[in-house]
Amino acid sequence: MHIITVDTGVKLEVFDWGGSGRPLVLLTGLGASAHGFEQFASKLTGTYPAYGITRRGFGASSSPASGCSADRLGDDVLAVIDSLKLDKPILAGHSIAEQEVSSIGSRPPKKSLDSSTWTPDTASQFMTARGETFGSTWSNSKRSLPNYIPA
Repeated sequence: MHIITVDTGVKLEVFDWGGSGRPLVLLTGLGASAHGFEQFASKLTGTYPAYGITRRGFGASSSPASGCSADRLGDDVLAVIDSLKLDKPILAGHSIAEQEVSSIGSRPPKKSLDSSTWTPDTASQFMTARGETFGSTWSNSKRSLPNYIPA
């Protein structure tokens, strides 16, 4: 785990699960720590170096009194990407992380980023499509699995 400074007096908890290939950055849902992605991320490291970011106010990340707008949270994600020197990372956000992903996606490109928003159903379906199980943390759904992680 890394603690990365993203703003004056604000540090974020960032997990690095290793792996090789194009970096994949996992963004948590509201109230969650990136530690919750550990089992899922370990299934991805054969194809992607996987990272997880815990947003402000949760886990070991700082809890500032202000600065939780979608744009500020997007700035935090970009600061982590810069700090880790990630090249063309893929962003995958769970639930409310859609806000950070949308904020970053709406800006003029600073870096080449691919992004998608994952639901709990999507994560479970991704694991099922790989012939693996992720456990009861993620629910199952009958929807088809979109191609969320490009090769």
